[in-house]
Amino acid sequence: MRVTTAFNRLLGLAATWVQAVAFEPGRVVVTVRLARRRLRCPVEGCGFSTRSVYDRRKKPSRWRHLDVCGRPLYIQADLRRLACPYLP
Repeated sequence: MRVTTAFNRLLGLAATWVQAVAFEPGRVVVTVRLARRRLRCPVEGCGFSTRSVYDRRKKPSRWRHLDVCGRPLYIQADLRRLACPYLP
């Protein structure tokens, strides 16, 4: 089993794929990406989806997860935003 597949099953993040796992000194960094190409509006009940992107961050966002084998685990991803026409 590949290490990316193992972390994909271990983390169990919905609608994401593990692209890479880096074992850095003192921490583990897991790079993920969204599994879908279409972006969905996060507002509950909206249902708007699009492929067009409003904004991309220049550097990946990073979140702290639970420790793995005594090392801090960080999840990082490139974020994309959409402009929902139904929001005020």
